[in-house]
Amino acid sequence: MSRWNRRPRGLTPALLALALAACSEPSALLPVDAGTADAATADAAPVDAAPADAARPDARIPDVDARRPDAAPVDAAPPDAAPPADAAPADATPADASPADAAADAAPIDAAPADAAPPELDAAPLDAAPQDAAPKADAAPPPNHGIDTFDYTCHDPAWRPGACVAGVGEFNDGEGNQQHIADDIEIPPYPLSPPSAGAHRSRWARWGEYVSLPPQRWLHNLEHGGIAFLYHPCTPPEMVQALRDLIHARPEGDGLLYILTPYADMEHAIAVVAWEWRYQADCVRPDEIGLFINRFHGMGPEAVAADGAYSEGFIGR
Repeated sequence: MSRWNRRPRGLTPALLALALAACSEPSALLPVDAGTADAATADAAPVDAAPADAARPDARIPDVDARRPDAAPVDAAPPDAAPPADAAPADATPADASPADAAADAAPIDAAPADAAPPELDAAPLDAAPQDAAPKADAAPPPNHGIDTFDYTCHDPAWRPGACVAGVGEFNDGEGNQQHIADDIEIPPYPLSPPSAGAHRSRWARWGEYVSLPPQRWLHNLEHGGIAFLYHPCTPPEMVQALRDLIHARPEGDGLLYILTPYADMEHAIAVVAWEWRYQADCVRPDEIGLFINRFHGMGPEAVAADGAYSEGFIGR
């Protein structure tokens, strides 16, 4: 493009004043210092020039403000600005301070050290049971049957029942002594062990299972038509459980009048006894025991199904 097609940059102040003076209508002359950036045409500014308001005297360029001695950095927070979210409070524990030091300031003066055990833990042994723990079953004292008390524990761990063959039943005629003896008078030993009849105490036992129950009590239960299920103290636990299961499976249910207890003086593992009748075996033979119960249950000289008043050593039904 030739220089003749370029637009004029604008009139100087002197030429502008002469042009205005030549007009037919008088007008005020611009002051001599009016030749500022505002007198230039809008398109006289370079294409990449800053906006017009950037040249105003009151405008502040960040770089200029940053050079002032008393100016804060551009990214500095205002004096009253809240600290950043992750900033620690002014009274926070120093970064290198240990937690124990910080806790010491917060704890009361008379507080126990953080690692101190409660006084009651120091006093109790490590293996001590809680105070509310139920006592062990074997911690209970043995039943007290007065002068009839007997040792119902196993004294021969090597004892084993004999072969599991057919049991032996027998009738013991002439033993039917129904005399009631007071609790403080000793009853002579029975001629058979275990007995199936004989003198006994006046109070019969409550029906069910016992930790121990002497024959002086359960013989009275036989007199009333009950059945005594006896087992040697050294009989294996699984055999005792089989006997217990057989009792609970009977069709009589709660109507079965029975006593289940260990008996110390007998040769076989188990015995099932009714008034004047006795069956013994070295294993639980359900068919034979079932026949014995069917034949002799409720056949005592006195038919009394009520519970007895004696319950020392009672476990349950």
